[in-house]
Amino acid sequence: MKNKITVKLKDRKHRCVRVVQSLVSGLLFFLCILTCGCERRQDSESGLAPLEKDGLIASGAAAEGAVEGGVSAVESGANQAAEGAVEAGANAQQSVVCYVHIYGAVVNPGVYELQEGSRIFQAVSAAGGFTEEACRDYVNQARQVSDGMKIWIPTEKEALDFPEKSGDGIETVGTQAADVGSAGAGANPGAGAAGSVLVNINTATVEQLCTLNGIGESRAKTIIAYREAHGAFAKKEDIMKVTGIKESSYSKIKDQITVGEE
Repeated sequence: MKNKITVKLKDRKHRCVRVVQSLVSGLLFFLCILTCGCERRQDSESGLAPLEKDGLIASGAAAEGAVEGGVSAVESGANQAAEGAVEAGANAQQSVVCYVHIYGAVVNPGVYELQEGSRIFQAVSAAGGFTEEACRDYVNQARQVSDGMKIWIPTEKEALDFPEKSGDGIETVGTQAADVGSAGAGANPGAGAAGSVLVNINTATVEQLCTLNGIGESRAKTIIAYREAHGAFAKKEDIMKVTGIKESSYSKIKDQITVGEE
């Protein structure tokens, strides 16, 4: 009797479990149908199929990427242009040059191109350095050069003729006037203007004679050749004995020359 009751209870329990399982399955199936219906309704209201939505999202992402790429390219180009302009400006500043004329007791007298801010010793180096006869201490080699500057380097003998002018050996640009600084800096002895040192035609070099009015390199060499052939000039008027120098030429240089102690 007891066993029969136990079996009945077990059967009833199994039936209840199956009923509950059936109810749960039915509820889950209903919820799935309801959810799918809502999604389809939303898709139909938006007018877009799921594939179309995915395509739109992909297109939007591609467009956004293209815009970002374009902005990056523009910014990169702008940065490169700005850097190029700055570099060009820096190069332009670094490439500023000046031209100086250095002559006298240097190996290769002439006009040289130097960086702005260079010193006279650099101009001497550009001209091949001093000759053996050069008076190295006559010129202030630490002085900065400027565009158009004319620098005279005398020999030891020439420096003795102009001791009061030792210091710079500089001639101002575009004139024959001496560039006498606050420290008593000397000028090119061939400058030839009022107040400047006279050119001694008995000792002057070709470069110094070329500073005289109307005297070029060829005429200067003629003067030196005459001096070597006939000896020193006794008085400055004797320069008219040189071929090509007549009274008119002499009148232009008579106030610029000397023969030393007359």
